[in-house]
Amino acid sequence: MPLKVLDGQGLGTTFNVCEGIMFAADLGAKVVNLSLGGYDYSPAYDDAVNYAHSAGCVIVASAGNDNIDRPVYPGSCDHVLCVAATNQDDEKASFSNYGSYVDLCAPGVAILSTLPRGQYTYYNGTSMAAPLVSGLAALITAYNPLFGPPEIESLLVTYADDLGC
Repeated sequence: MPLKVLDGQGLGTTFNVCEGIMFAADLGAKVVNLSLGGYDYSPAYDDAVNYAHSAGCVIVASAGNDNIDRPVYPGSCDHVLCVAATNQDDEKASFSNYGSYVDLCAPGVAILSTLPRGQYTYYNGTSMAAPLVSGLAALITAYNPLFGPPEIESLLVTYADDLGC
């Protein structure tokens, strides 16, 4: 289910993001992708993420695109899989944030994506990497609906190659 929490310029409030997370959980979402983030922490993120996680959601978020080791939110919250980006050589993408708060890396360079009116283009970013992890979480959920968020998160992190992102 696509839920829009940002405006046309990609801007929004913590309140809108948190409402979107909880709304998705209330509608029965099993995976929530957050291809967004910022450096300002709010306890509201923790509340929304904990609510969704306890409702059975796997939450995945992007790590940021400033090539720094600085936690981004909501990606750095507990119960969120924070995703950095890799390039075509399976190395950290030059722009991708990194650090101990990153849980996984996924391809994030030259990812084909949609545009309005049936158009397509290539994008770079951790916002392109996070949906790949979200998609894998959804496939695992479909394969075994009895797996809850802890099992899915553990599978994803345990069987991923550690690239040091």
